Amino acid sequence: MKYTLISRFYYPGTTVFKNKAGITDQEKLDRFEHRCFQIRLKTMPLGNLSLNHLKTIHHHFFQDVYDWAGEIRKVAMSKGESRFAQPEFIERELQKLINTIDISQLVKLDKDEFCIKNSLLW
Repeated sequence: MKYTLISRFYYPGTTVFKNKAGITDQEKLDRFEHRCFQIRLKTMPLGNLSLNHLKTIHHHFFQDVYDWAGEIRKVAMSKGESRFAQPEFIERELQKLINTIDISQLVKLDKDEFCIKNSLLW
């Protein structure tokens, strides 16, 4: 399936997501996103593992970067060479992922350890 860029989400002539900082260079945006993520990682919201909580976490991490942080996408998108899940499958696939996670293993970790070990997932 071919993906079409939805122009309202990208800066003209680029594949760089529009962002709150107005950064139009992907490498600079990646660094900005990473810095914001690292700052927010220290205060990650705890809660029950659910779709709503994952949306809360996404918003928490990316609220400084994107207006749409924490929202379920309604359009197909990609970033560089990475294609994101088709919007019609996001909620179902997230729920399947949630169902495979062993909560008993997660609760054994303190908050900092959990954040460090799982930072690549977000």
